Amino acid sequence: MKILSFSPKVSIYLCHIIRIWLCCLPALAFSQSNVIDRLVIPGYPVPVNTARNLTLALMFGLGMGFGISLVLEYADNTIRSQEEVTTHLKIPVMGVVPDFKMAG
Repeated sequence: MKILSFSPKVSIYLCHIIRIWLCCLPALAFSQSNVIDRLVIPGYPVPVNTARNLTLALMFGLGMGFGISLVLEYADNTIRSQEEVTTHLKIPVMGVVPDFKMAG
């Protein structure tokens, strides 16, 4: 009996492959599917493109922040000054309630 020894990463990978194969085995027995390509284990890890990922994350974050700020500004219908009352409501201002700040 020959015992094979794999690195931990390869062992985890093979366990996942076996689990997927065992889960899909009953479905494959009754389906009309064919294997197009055989599984090929890559000889090297897939490189991570950190610069591209950071650039995309920055662009996505800036775009989402800009979009959310536009939506919030567009949805805000607060009247803040006397000029806005006369402009939007087309009525004269009768009086203004002052904003008192409480001490303490």
